[in-house]
Amino acid sequence: IKAYGATPATGLQTGDNGKFIRNWFEVSHSKIGTKWYKLNDGGNARKWYGNFLSVINWENDGEVIKAHKSSVIRNPKHYFKEGITWNRISSSFFSFRYLPEGFIFDQAGDSMFFDDPKDLTIMIGFLNSSVGFELMKILCPTLNATAGSLEQFPVPNISEASVIQYIQKRVDNLIALAKKDWDTSELSMDFISNPLVQDYQSGSISISLQNYIENCNKYTNVAYLYEEELNQCFIKVLGLYFSTLSVYLSRVLIFNIVGFI
Repeated sequence: IKAYGATPATGLQTGDNGKFIRNWFEVSHSKIGTKWYKLNDGGNARKWYGNFLSVINWENDGEVIKAHKSSVIRNPKHYFKEGITWNRISSSFFSFRYLPEGFIFDQAGDSMFFDDPKDLTIMIGFLNSSVGFELMKILCPTLNATAGSLEQFPVPNISEASVIQYIQKRVDNLIALAKKDWDTSELSMDFISNPLVQDYQSGSISISLQNYIENCNKYTNVAYLYEEELNQCFIKVLGLYFSTLSVYLSRVLIFNIVGFI
């Protein structure tokens, strides 16, 4: 994977998370970006985008953390860069997410960085496909995916411009849908208002709820279609013409709040 211009990297250990890490809504908003900085530290299984809840005390370039006797600072040259991240340990399947610029990452949020942004798009699409999942199961049979194990991941050789554009369009749309979903939650730093309130022009909460459920179902089906198109694209690229691999709707993980209503 390194020959592809990709660098998987393990993040830092603070030595005392209770002292140095907070949820973003627990600190003064005015101090985010001066004392407290966005932290990517894993989270629940979720594909494409999300799980950005934490901030870390990185005032004066992490002075107090670096001075802690149990801290381990790893790969600081990749801090704040755009990349891909994933949960190191999973109970059922692997899920890879887009990591925007502006984040430090710890060892629970291993990440991957690229020389060319185009390769980031192709790689996250491939890793989140059913084909990529089957390869990951071979590399990580215990579902423990470290940065080291990702170094062994085989990469499809895609050079045709039309195929690259086809993949990029679907990956960009899936990331946008996942961000739209994430931002409907008050846990998101970019949350504006509850979707039920946004739709309250109907004058009825029950109607707003029904509209929201319908929209969730619609966007989930759209995401499922994009994922299936990506999956079939990678099957074709790899010449797996007799493959029966398909996308599980339960693994789309976009607008999945419907399952709890």
